[in-house]
Amino acid sequence: MQLEVGAILEGKITGVKKFGAFVALPGGKTGMVHISELSWSRVGAADEAVSPGDLVRVKVLGISKNDKGQIRISLSRKQAEGDPWLDAPERLSAGAVVQGKVVRLAPFGAFVELLPGVEGLIHVSEMSWAKRVNKPEEVLSAGETVSVKIKDVNTETRRIALSLRDAEGDATEEVLTMPGRVYMLCVTAFDRLPRSCARRMARLAERAREEGAHVVCLTPDPLYGVTWHEFGTAEVRCNNIDASTMKTMLRADNGLVVLDDGTITSKKNCRDIRP
Repeated sequence: MQLEVGAILEGKITGVKKFGAFVALPGGKTGMVHISELSWSRVGAADEAVSPGDLVRVKVLGISKNDKGQIRISLSRKQAEGDPWLDAPERLSAGAVVQGKVVRLAPFGAFVELLPGVEGLIHVSEMSWAKRVNKPEEVLSAGETVSVKIKDVNTETRRIALSLRDAEGDATEEVLTMPGRVYMLCVTAFDRLPRSCARRMARLAERAREEGAHVVCLTPDPLYGVTWHEFGTAEVRCNNIDASTMKTMLRADNGLVVLDDGTITSKKNCRDIRP
């Protein structure tokens, strides 16, 4: 094929440098693939993507001459392979649970490569049902493989929202299907919980009632000590609770824990909660 801009050629890697790789082309010409054009995936060093002797397909991006009259040929390996986002919507759909590799961490979350060149973001709020995560590195490390649930795929902005905790399943579901009482242990005063948490607790109580159970909430009271609140009745009752009953609730398998940020999770996931 003629050497021209846009042409797809086959060549051989003859050298690898920090900034990219050199490719021997048909006709005795040599071109250079910049590190940013080696792969759709993030590449920290050129030798992560190619090695001397590799046969590659490249696209000619530009042909120019320098001040000495030497021809410079700019190549792209990734563009010769095609844009991975073109078929990403068919392979990645909202609601699916897939595996990916954590490629980098940011203060607000973790980026996970789902396909070569296609990444999604796990926001820090989507990392755990069991505890409040302040920094992604508390839960994840770069390079590890994780299962994530796809929450949304936006092809226009090329953004994918992921959830680590949803891939494991909402821990409350297992507890709510247990017969009898469902115990909630609040680690902070009831009046200090976010309103969104109170609304979710009410929804959980309704769900528990549908499953033939009811919710009893144990919470510290700033004035009267430990009290309990029974949801799902016409009137919320608050009474002091004795130590024996409190210990029973703490030991119960059918228990949920309400953290001070409003997160609700299965008690078995909170290893620091002990009777």
